[in-house]
Amino acid sequence: MSINRESFLEAKFGNNTEPMCRAVVVVRQLAPVTDHLLILIKLQAAFYVLCKDVNNGRKIAKVANDVMAQAGLIVSQSDFYHR
Repeated sequence: MSINRESFLEAKFGNNTEPMCRAVVVVRQLAPVTDHLLILIKLQAAFYVLCKDVNNGRKIAKVANDVMAQAGLIVSQSDFYHR
């Protein structure tokens, strides 16, 4: 994974690991038989490569929902957020 240093440094948000940890726990609850490491890697890529703000609950729910959909797991963003 290649970090997008330029965009990352220009971003106006910091990295709080707690929302990402919660997202991984929710993924484990919603999809207990999936490849959780792959989901974690994709969530981290959203932050480090795509410079998505994963500190905001609604934004990380959107990112996680997209990541899960890419893995073939259909969960609504609302279901993810309200867990």
